[in-house]
Amino acid sequence: MCLIPISWNELLHVVLKLSRKIRDVDYIVGIKRGGVIPAVLIGASLGISEIGFIQLKRYSDDKPPRELYDRPRVLKTEIGNVQGKIVLLVDDLARTGKTLIEAEKLLKNMGAKKVFKAVIVLKKNALFKPDFYGLLLDKCPYFPWEDL
Repeated sequence: MCLIPISWNELLHVVLKLSRKIRDVDYIVGIKRGGVIPAVLIGASLGISEIGFIQLKRYSDDKPPRELYDRPRVLKTEIGNVQGKIVLLVDDLARTGKTLIEAEKLLKNMGAKKVFKAVIVLKKNALFKPDFYGLLLDKCPYFPWEDL
């Protein structure tokens, strides 16, 4: 399998590019694990300190990922009060969008006024298009934190 490596410098460039497109967000939620670092970086770039996290499971951590469930399962939430807030939901990669859609449902059930979705990488053949994405790739990315 051919992976496309993304360096820390490229990641920071993508985060800054994404941040210039994003407006009027009150709260950021990163999807664990891959969305944590991008969520924190986007939050820092936008000056937003209210950041929460949600852990869902749909795929194995293997490369290439192996699908485990038809619908993502919420394992854990670390989200403050989003009642009436505009939330930016962040993940590293979107293929089908199922994880982002499931997380969006949860945030709306928690009272979020609006949920925008942002990813670092959108796969070219994705069945889903988020509100914001940084890179459009036909192969799987290899993010710099995967070396840690």
